[in-house]
Amino acid sequence: MITPSRALVAVAAFAVIATPSNAEIARAQNEAKAPGAISKRPDTEAIQRAYDDGIARLKRSDTTVDFQALRMLATELPGYEPYAPGRNRAETNAASNRGDYREVLRLAKIDLESDYLDIDAHLDAMVATKTLGDLTAYAHHRFVAFGIVFSILTAGDGKKPESAFTVISVREQTAVLASLKLQRKSQTFDRVGEHTLDVLTVIDPETKSESKLYFNVDTLVAHQTKQFGPGRDAPMLSSGVIGGVPGGVPGGVPGGVPGGVPGGVVGGEPVSPYPDTPAGEPPPRPRVMRVSGGVLAGKAVERPQPEYPPMAKAAGIEGAVVVEVVVNERGLIESARAVSGHPLLRDAAVKAARGWVFTPTLFEGVPVKVIGTITLNFRQG
Repeated sequence: MITPSRALVAVAAFAVIATPSNAEIARAQNEAKAPGAISKRPDTEAIQRAYDDGIARLKRSDTTVDFQALRMLATELPGYEPYAPGRNRAETNAASNRGDYREVLRLAKIDLESDYLDIDAHLDAMVATKTLGDLTAYAHHRFVAFGIVFSILTAGDGKKPESAFTVISVREQTAVLASLKLQRKSQTFDRVGEHTLDVLTVIDPETKSESKLYFNVDTLVAHQTKQFGPGRDAPMLSSGVIGGVPGGVPGGVPGGVPGGVPGGVVGGEPVSPYPDTPAGEPPPRPRVMRVSGGVLAGKAVERPQPEYPPMAKAAGIEGAVVVEVVVNERGLIESARAVSGHPLLRDAAVKAARGWVFTPTLFEGVPVKVIGTITLNFRQG
């Protein structure tokens, strides 16, 4: 049977072709997260046109294609289906088992007609075209499959909730595990802030070591909510999510919050940012102070505005992006990450936020580092 794991391992021995650079792939979104609220709902027709244009370029093996942005556009189309495998999966597996790679390729092409971002179909086509000796077609399907995986792996490291891999389908999650050569041992779901995380305990088959991988599955949950309504069990867990339980929520209560209580702290009490202070002594000067967005914005002395991402503009996407920033003692941005806003706007907002400069914040007359948020707006016309 052809699997992402077999295809990705097999292809490692072949020559590397031109693929998008890290900068190009991560351009639309440094910290891929779930879509946030937008002030104006984008025109579905405009999104479809932008998506179709991106797919047309992808079919030409255009190495400037922004895989991350294209994947996020796909989640806003009416035909977005994150759970089900390709419609010809059973037939493809049967053809592979009997060594009929022409049939494997024919079925892969049918699946790609309905979803050109179907990574399983590209992986199947890679194996088939390589076996059949069509190296030009092989190079193209390898370019697309690796581009999809690369866009996921470069937008986070999966080691912590805040740097979770963002996937838009079960197929993508499976491909990521295969590309990292890891095996799933167990699975839980957790809620961290605004985000739903699929937390996998994985095993390295070579070293037998265990670790955790975090996947942001906000788009899958949003699809579930749209299809079945909030708070209801849906077949997503039994129709594809690795380790899912038919009709139920692993480790949780139907209708509840996976992993805990809304507003609670996973694992117990939150860790204080300050060391213990002996009784009778004043608390130490804070290492980092959190300030409100309004206060922080009022201290800005330079506030460069973001450039409108072309794909978002073409799709008619507007709205605000909230960026959390850490400002050092000199008033310069130390780090920035988008915490809400549309995925196609986030990277541009973070890039602009990194250029903001503030008047240093003083605590008892001494400059301190602060954390706060700034809001960047995207409007057309």
